[in-house]
Amino acid sequence: MRLRAKTDPVTIAWARARGARIQVHCLRCCKMTVIGLDRFADHELIPDLTRHHTFRCTRCGSTNSETRPDYPEFGSGNLTWYGLTKAE
Repeated sequence: MRLRAKTDPVTIAWARARGARIQVHCLRCCKMTVIGLDRFADHELIPDLTRHHTFRCTRCGSTNSETRPDYPEFGSGNLTWYGLTKAE
């Protein structure tokens, strides 16, 4: 059995200080989009944003989504849900 290191969830303040944005992934059609942090409070946790905010997919209309940080040093939105390079 493999043990994972426990890490604290990423807050908006932490992500903002590092120039990160937020990836929003639709869990129905796997569309991914990147949004800014302006509309969120500093104390909010990025993994919990879908509990307090509604994100509607522009492709399929679903509100079933997941959020995670989008770090600029990793290409700022060039990775998709499955870690593959996004097609242009």
